Formats: sequence, structure tokens, C-alpha cells
Amino acid sequence: MSAAAVPLGELMPAKKCSVDPRKHPDEEFELFSIPAFDAGAPETVGGSAVGSSKQVLERHDVLLSKIVPHIRRSWVVEPRSERRMIGSSEWIVFRSDRFAPNYLRHVLTSDRFHQAFMRTVAGVGGSLLRARPSYVAEIEIPLPPVTEQRRMAALLDAADALRGKRRQALFKLEDLINAVFVDMFSKNASKVSWFETTLGEIAEVVSGATPSTSVQRYWDGRVRWATPKDLSDLKGPYISTTSRTLSAEGLQSCSASLLPSESVLLSSRAPIGHVAINKVPMATNQGFKSLIPDESRVDPRFLYAWLRRHRPRLESLGSGATFKEVSKRVVEGIDVSLPPITLQRRFGDVLDAVEAMRIRLCDMLVELDALCTSLQQRAFRGEL
Repeated sequence: MSAAAVPLGELMPAKKCSVDPRKHPDEEFELFSIPAFDAGAPETVGGSAVGSSKQVLERHDVLLSKIVPHIRRSWVVEPRSERRMIGSSEWIVFRSDRFAPNYLRHVLTSDRFHQAFMRTVAGVGGSLLRARPSYVAEIEIPLPPVTEQRRMAALLDAADALRGKRRQALFKLEDLINAVFVDMFSKNASKVSWFETTLGEIAEVVSGATPSTSVQRYWDGRVRWATPKDLSDLKGPYISTTSRTLSAEGLQSCSASLLPSESVLLSSRAPIGHVAINKVPMATNQGFKSLIPDESRVDPRFLYAWLRRHRPRLESLGSGATFKEVSKRVVEGIDVSLPPITLQRRFGDVLDAVEAMRIRLCDMLVELDALCTSLQQRAFRGEL
């Protein structure tokens, strides 16, 4: 059964109430702000610490962020105490007994709504973009009876919860890698056969480079060219694709080195310390100091994990007035205590096993995302 389409303006409060917490300096409020949403819970603040008037919120209000609109932020207001609840002016507030709060939250984060929502945006870009509430009020959404909304929301909540558990499992795999590394290479381990060296003695350190961006023929070729944004802990230890490519002429124009497979890519500019192992030959931009390891002495997988464990140290070695960067000379001089190569390779086998688990989890997440999208579409068409 298809649901009636209702403009969102009908679900917005006819009259907004506000409060200036500064007039109540000794009162504590629950503040629903954009940073609080990102942190996962409203913030308890004293009135004297709030710098401006805020919207007064009620239980079961549904909030929609109008700033940085490409990030989907919708929040159901649930009090955690008897404190008054307030929200920043960056929220569009919905309040009505015609919707089930979790149903509306799912609608406001759906692909179909988001496409319409982005057409209400104005501004010059970035954090200055704003959705215009008067335009948002004109967007129509399906609104079946509340009992149906609750049933649909329960199904969508269950799918979301499963998806969340899969994401948590990905983070746990990161913890597992760290735990195995500490267990195998902790200070309590026997180091009789270990030896002290430097990164420059066990690997060739190579600086990245960037060709002229104004010469089109230097780009969109067959040479993979990595930038720091291509690296992420959640993408796993290996990288085989890049967001940009160079032509052979582009590679030659900037004297960039084509790194062989099994090199360790290290971002040496902000963000300093992101690491990956390339599975295919590629070049990097000037934000890297990559390492081509002597594999008779150091396993790339051990070096990858060692650099990740020492990210705070690498960050502390950055210098520069405009931006922090770790120089090639500094990277070469970093001391490292190296375990026997057989022990390094044992760790590498564990890393590969964990990576296989991560790939399976990522595949499951793709399937779950498709399932959630399908459920949303069916729910909003009245087919669930």
C-alpha cells in the first residue's frame, strides 16, 4: 500500500521556542550540537558556558543538520536526564504526532531524500554550504499511518544494527593486529638474535614527486600515482589502486620513481604516518617518503606494522613553518630494533590472514548496504 506524500513543512513546529542559557548561568542543559552528534551523545553544559541563544527541544523531536549537507546527520532527541534540552540553530527541527521518530530519521538519511535535500543547498562551498529550511519544507515524503511507520522503522533499525556490528568488527581487526604485534615483539620477548639498525640501512628511502598539473598529457595514463588520501587504516595494509594516474611522460617530467611492488608507502606530510604496502608498481606524490625494503633483512609486512605502531614518534619528527614534514634524512636515520626475519615473516602470515578476514567483512558490508538501501526504498514505496 503506497503512503500519502506529505511536505515536510507540515511536520515542522509552527512556533519555535528559544532560550538564552547565559541568563541561567547556574543551570545545566543537554546540548544537541553538531559536534555532539558526531561524538554520539548530547553534551552536558552549564548555562554560563553557552555563547548564544539556542532552540528549546522536546523529547522525540527529529533533527536534520543543514550545514555540511553532504554528510547525512539526523538525530532523534531522547533525554538522558531531567535537564532542559537545547539545540544549535544548525538543526532543522521536526515535531509532530504524525510521525514515528525513527521512521522519519530513516527517511531523512535515505538516498532518495538526500538527492532532494542537496537541491535546497546554497553557499560558496565547504562548511559555508547550508540547506535552506524553507526549501526543505517543500520536500514531500511518504507518511503511512504511525503503526506502519513503527513497523518499518523496526526493520530498518535491525538492518542498521547488523551493519553497525560489521563496522565494529572491522575496528576490532585493527586491535587484533596491534595485539599480535605486541605479543610477538614486546620488550619481554627474547632479543638475543635481534639487531639494532636504522631504516636507511634496511630500506632505500624514496621521495615522491608531482608533475605539473597544468599539462594534461602528464595525466590519466597507466602509471598509478598515490596521494595520502589513498591510504586509510580501514582499507587494510595493501594498496593496488589510486585515485589518479600519470602518463609515462608525466612520471619522467618530475623525476618520480616507479616503486616496485612490496614497497612501503609512508606519508611524510600531514597526515604524517599513514602507511600501506603497494601490491603493484606505482609512484607517489611529494607527500611520501617511501621505503623499498631489503627483503633479506626486513619483511615489508613487519615494516608496515612497525611504522604504524610508531606513528606518534613519526609525527613528532615533523618540522616546517608552513606545514609539518618528515624529511628523507630524518626517515633514514630512525633507529629500529629488528627481530629475526623468520619471526617477521610469521607475523606477516598473521597479517595476511587478518586481511583476508577484513576483505570478507567488507564484502558483507557491501551486501548489507545494498540490503539496507533496498529495504528503505521498499519501505518508502509502501512495499514492506
